[in-house]
Amino acid sequence: MHWMISLDSLDTTQEAILDEVVVGTGSHWIEGYAGTGKTIVLTHAVKKLRTKNKQASLCFVTYTHALKDLVASGLGDDNVDIFTVDSFVSQSEKYDWAFVDEVQDITEEKIRKIQKLARRTIWAGDPAQSLYHKRVQRRDLPEVLGTKSNKLKHIYRLSEKTYEIASTIYPWAKVMRGALVSIVDDVDVHMVAASTQAKEVAWVWSKAKVVSTVGRPSAVLFPTHAEIHDFACAVARAEGKANPPPRKQRGRITDYSAFNSHLQKNRIPLQFLGSDNGDLPESDTKRICYLMTYKSAKGLDFNSVFLPGLTSDISFEDGKPLKLSSDEWQRKHFFVGLTRSRRDLFMSYHGVPHPFLKEMPKEHFVFEKIG
Repeated sequence: MHWMISLDSLDTTQEAILDEVVVGTGSHWIEGYAGTGKTIVLTHAVKKLRTKNKQASLCFVTYTHALKDLVASGLGDDNVDIFTVDSFVSQSEKYDWAFVDEVQDITEEKIRKIQKLARRTIWAGDPAQSLYHKRVQRRDLPEVLGTKSNKLKHIYRLSEKTYEIASTIYPWAKVMRGALVSIVDDVDVHMVAASTQAKEVAWVWSKAKVVSTVGRPSAVLFPTHAEIHDFACAVARAEGKANPPPRKQRGRITDYSAFNSHLQKNRIPLQFLGSDNGDLPESDTKRICYLMTYKSAKGLDFNSVFLPGLTSDISFEDGKPLKLSSDEWQRKHFFVGLTRSRRDLFMSYHGVPHPFLKEMPKEHFVFEKIG
């Protein structure tokens, strides 16, 4: 995927934080709104330190397997070990430096383990995007991490239209005063109303196939795994193929291997990505559309993102909120889905739309009716 930007493209705030990380001492926390380039800065810090010190032991720790693949593509052959959080804390080797992304999703217990396994820790993350229970609260993170945050200011990944919509849905996510939002003239947000679910799925699938290109895959995101299987079955029927088998749950492991194999065998360019399933680097050589949950898409972004099934009865998260109202918990999940697009965002529903959609400023999206 085309996601890394060159070192000379960083802004002054990003450069200052990068220099402080590389030259300074102690731990650092890189904080910023969705799309401010946290993972970009973290990855460049690793590359710069590797150039500066060939002998130091460096590792990059991510929360998801999909993000692990993305970081690997950005680091190239820099001789840096890459782990998921679970795999890192389950091993015993100690490192000079540990660069840890999506810190808001890591439990305090695992944060402490990471600190014991690294002489210096560099963290990145945004508490506004935390979707897991029993994580460290924003007010407590500086004490737990042993450092105050270095805040990134400008938003590069999101278009101004997407930013305005996401901010309406989840106003608790704050940006720094004076922050600039990326303005790309040919980026649109689409709202599609379909008369039936079948027509909605047909529209989403036909559009997702068109906008997916080699190196720039599209992604179709859903709140739950059940909705992913329903969508894939509808796509298979539309393609004249048998339904893919459902995922298998083995304890905490979600296995989509048979599901993905079925789609590949039937030449349907659709693949579930997440929980150690799917292959992100495969999109560098093939046209692929990825299926993901909102949670599994965290930390990633795609040129084109589809959020289907936004009907009145949808639940954006079926877990109980922790220290948040049910409304804020739902909005927080939807906010993460909304902020995964680098360019075009496509929202759709059939029947009655979810109340959140009625809050969105209509001047920021193009409305289309199907059927």
